[in-house]
Amino acid sequence: MSATHGKITDSDEKTAESHTSDAAGPRPAAPLVPPKASPLTIPWIRIAFGMLIGAACIWQIIQRQGNLHDVINDLLQVKVAWLAVALVLFAIDYAFRVLRWWVLVAALAPGIGPLRCAGPLFAGFALNNILPARMGDVARGALFTRELGLGASAVFATLIQERLVDLLVLLLIFAAGTQTLPPGSIDPRLTTGAGIAAGVAAVAVIVAIALPAQLAKLFGFFAVKIPSVASIARWIAQIFTAIARLRSPRILVPVLVLSLIAWAFELAVFVAVARAVGMVCPLHVPPFAIAAGSLATLVPSTPGQIGPFDICCNKALVACGIAPPLALTFTMVAHAMMLVPLTTAGLGWLLLRRSSPDARAAD
Repeated sequence: MSATHGKITDSDEKTAESHTSDAAGPRPAAPLVPPKASPLTIPWIRIAFGMLIGAACIWQIIQRQGNLHDVINDLLQVKVAWLAVALVLFAIDYAFRVLRWWVLVAALAPGIGPLRCAGPLFAGFALNNILPARMGDVARGALFTRELGLGASAVFATLIQERLVDLLVLLLIFAAGTQTLPPGSIDPRLTTGAGIAAGVAAVAVIVAIALPAQLAKLFGFFAVKIPSVASIARWIAQIFTAIARLRSPRILVPVLVLSLIAWAFELAVFVAVARAVGMVCPLHVPPFAIAAGSLATLVPSTPGQIGPFDICCNKALVACGIAPPLALTFTMVAHAMMLVPLTTAGLGWLLLRRSSPDARAAD
């Protein structure tokens, strides 16, 4: 792959792709955006479907919540001091997430500083919170290449690696949580099935991180040999090729360490939120509920994943023995804690970026 000053740009990737043979190893990943997706067809169908899912989840929450008066009372009694603690923990959590993404970006663009990664990261989360179908992730990969000094496919590669690590942590938390539910809280077959499914998915994520080049070749083979699945197989091969570019131990080890630190603070955030709403429960209950809600957000839906996150988080808390009104109160406060600070920081950076061209090069 050709490069200029150690940075990977779109022109570099195109040049390298035209001169790289299969014998030389995996080809550089093309930009991870469906090449022929019309804005009038697939994206809007996906957005409409996601919004329908979100609306159905919100309706279910409203229908099943018998006493909204109790929820309002719980909200009025939230302890502000514990919310302040949660906010401080949340800020530390995302400081480590910025450092984690910087490690990935700096591996492809040496010399870049952590502060240049902070703005695009917060902006991506903010756009996820105000746009449907997780379009903020697409924005982070496609709109901020100038700030990062990388081509779009390189930025997407870092984003995918980041998401895989987070998914692995969530799956492990969820699998552990299903095994601690009180007997009879839900059908034992569902508990066993959820634990097995989460465990299998976690193994799949580990394999994806450990063997991306081999998986890219496998799906490339499918794309050539099975025309009926060529498009999706080629798409998956591109994803694994991108992951392969960031699997060096000198990158993965710091990323994993920073991820564990960030998640430790994130889980502490929701323990603090539980204290804020007066929810007395074992320490593992808030993290389990948040993991259940977060896994539901894998399906793109409403802005900020309002609906899918809330119904799954709420159900997990009720299964753990929390009273439904208090479970909904915790869910609402925890979701607000996830949405408001990130949206404020991200939109603030976007406004600064728009009004001051010099801010783009600030480090």
